Amino acid sequence: MPPNLHRLHNLNRYTIQNVTTEHITKAFEDRLFTHSDQVWVLNYDIPLFIKRKLRREVTIDKYFEFNSLSDLQRYLKQGESAT
Repeated sequence: MPPNLHRLHNLNRYTIQNVTTEHITKAFEDRLFTHSDQVWVLNYDIPLFIKRKLRREVTIDKYFEFNSLSDLQRYLKQGESAT
């Protein structure tokens, strides 16, 4: 993937790739979501038609939606405390 498609972040055991809506088409073409361990969606930041497409492509046990960045951060902290 081109370096401008995503920024990598390391949070202990997670490698997070941020994909903006402007780069979502390329991510689908590269099958990024089907090759990911989990897909986290911020509900406020993604159009409904993209969420529907993600739900079709990603298995349900890998797909997580969050209503706020705080909710996602709580989820990450819970995972960190489990290790």
